[in-house]
Amino acid sequence: MTLLIGYIDHNSQIVVADRRLSYGNGIMKDDEAYKMINYVNRKQRYTFTAAYTGLAESGTFKTLEWFMKVLPKTLTSDKDVKLGIDTLTSECSKIIGSLPLSQDQRSLTFLLCGRYNRYGRQPSLYEAIPFLTIISNCADEHGKQISFVSPKFNAYSARLLKRTGHMTVCRGDLASANAKDFLKLRRLIRKNINHKAKVHLAVDYIRSVAGNSKAVGKNILATALLPKGFSEGFEFPEDQNKATRTMPHLVSASGTCLTNFCVKPIRTPR
Repeated sequence: MTLLIGYIDHNSQIVVADRRLSYGNGIMKDDEAYKMINYVNRKQRYTFTAAYTGLAESGTFKTLEWFMKVLPKTLTSDKDVKLGIDTLTSECSKIIGSLPLSQDQRSLTFLLCGRYNRYGRQPSLYEAIPFLTIISNCADEHGKQISFVSPKFNAYSARLLKRTGHMTVCRGDLASANAKDFLKLRRLIRKNINHKAKVHLAVDYIRSVAGNSKAVGKNILATALLPKGFSEGFEFPEDQNKATRTMPHLVSASGTCLTNFCVKPIRTPR
């Protein structure tokens, strides 16, 4: 089970997640899984980072591989981001619902954090609009967690109406961590600090939860989308004091995958 933290403001859009995969009985299978990708649709002028928590594989079905293939088929270059997300949500209901599993084993949540560009007051100017979307069969259309795994996936999108940032935590069907720690994180991450400091706050929070839950790991991946189209990825290994930069898997609307999901992304010293 993965703990996901998504944060958006007008300067950066951030996703932070641990890398642990566990069997249904809670036994750890992999503590260095990659469950995060970047997606870019240049024609429609949007990009986002996506990560998931919940069902990772069933037989030959692997969630990340399927997700990387379905994104270019649903969020196509001829659809705007809203219509594409609706199509992706319907496809999630169809494919995940067809797997030979009991309904409670189909628990799955995708978190998308990114931005799309719209024309500004002058035709030659574009305005970047941050968005955060949850696609889940464990949440309702308002993004609120429900007590059962629904056969239908719902999509909830949050937008920034104020200058303060918006943050969400996705943890599959597990209960939220200590409410006081969550409120502290939400207060601190909204402060006027750079994206690296925000990432470190989220990493510290996930590791504090991992100390009380075997379902959450201490190996962390993070991606921050920055102004002017730049993206930074970070890997926080449990056995190292410092993070290393990483190149996230990148999928485009044309179907091109710039890193092979069977190979670890390139890492360079920070």
